[in-house]
Amino acid sequence: MGETSDFGRYQQLRALSPRTIRRRSVTLKQFAAYVAPLTLLTADPALVDEWLGTFTAAATRRAYRSDLMAFYTWAAKRDLCANPVLKTDSVRVPRTLPRPVPSSHLGAILAAAPPDVRVMVALAAYAGLRRAEIAALDAADIDLTSEAPTLAVRCGKGGKDRIVPVHPLLAVILAECTKHGPIVGVTAGTVGAKVAAHLRSLGIEATAHKLRATFGTELARATEGNVILIARLLGHENITTSMTYVGWAGGPATEALERMYPIAA
Repeated sequence: MGETSDFGRYQQLRALSPRTIRRRSVTLKQFAAYVAPLTLLTADPALVDEWLGTFTAAATRRAYRSDLMAFYTWAAKRDLCANPVLKTDSVRVPRTLPRPVPSSHLGAILAAAPPDVRVMVALAAYAGLRRAEIAALDAADIDLTSEAPTLAVRCGKGGKDRIVPVHPLLAVILAECTKHGPIVGVTAGTVGAKVAAHLRSLGIEATAHKLRATFGTELARATEGNVILIARLLGHENITTSMTYVGWAGGPATEALERMYPIAA
């Protein structure tokens, strides 16, 4: 499939993250296998809809549709084929509230964790990093020497960088890490698997992403719902996502409700 190789090179020239390129490559291989003996360039909208319909989760269907849209937009601009995805319906994903790990559990989670997992847990819960961001974090991106320690998240979601202040507890943990090279030295998948396994060993059914949700809800509580700050520290492109943490944290909304309908003496 020469067109997929050309598409891969195009993405590299556009400086897309290796993670995005790999994911799209896997998507195209799966779709190519589904439409065979037809080729990717001869697939029609009905086949796209049919393939997407084989996945139950709306988030999965949306992600695969997005990957196909990127490929076929590239192909259509080069007159290789028409874009069949344009004639399919977009996928709506219900917006749900985050499911954070209670912050009261964090002390016990960290205390029981092996050193490598302890760092992963702390980066998720005290800096709000995603699995891939934890895996990519390098010692050179951490500044613990300044009056206000920070860490730089490189190529976060959407290929965007951001600066995150380092919580005092996280600073202590990071100070114990290696001074050079990757902080955890494993893939995003391994980060997720190790954190989930550790939480499960403590009787907590949760993931690294739910520890990130803990950071988001605690940040919402501490800032009294400052969605701009929440979006900036969590790397959200849309502040609507950040609003879900405000709803979970309560804060001023809870206080406002408590002042309503005063109970008669």
